[in-house]
Amino acid sequence: MSRYVVAFLVGARNRMAVMLDWFWAYLTYRRGIRLITGAGHG
Repeated sequence: MSRYVVAFLVGARNRMAVMLDWFWAYLTYRRGIRLITGAGHG
């Protein structure tokens, strides 16, 4: 039972960290990491 609680807490902490990072990036207009697809501009 305690393994599930620990896994849930770790997952919740990761989600909270990502949400805070996105919120801070939105507030500061910081450019995030961009996905590189390999497609050129022509």
